[in-house]
Amino acid sequence: MSGILDRNMFIGFALCSTLLGFATPFYQGLQVVVLQQKIQENYLGRVMSLSGSLMAIGTPIGIGLSGVISNKIGVENFFLYSGILIVFISILYLTIQTSEKSRKIFSASFK
Repeated sequence: MSGILDRNMFIGFALCSTLLGFATPFYQGLQVVVLQQKIQENYLGRVMSLSGSLMAIGTPIGIGLSGVISNKIGVENFFLYSGILIVFISILYLTIQTSEKSRKIFSASFK
């Protein structure tokens, strides 16, 4: 969304970023719940620590890479292409999840 905004639409960009910031606790909260349910209690602290570290290291790496790429193709194009890539990955993920669920349901019905 941010990639298709005009140069004078900073407020729109700020609103999109704010919405993303408000959405973050919802998926991070779900991640914590899933980890708590799936990981044995004696490993939970280590897994949560490793998960948090891996997420935290993505920020400086992402900022560094996005800065280099933005200098080469332009900030507007970077936002546009990264947005398209995110939508594509989301659709791919939903397709994979749906086909796995369908496979489980299909195989369970013939047992």
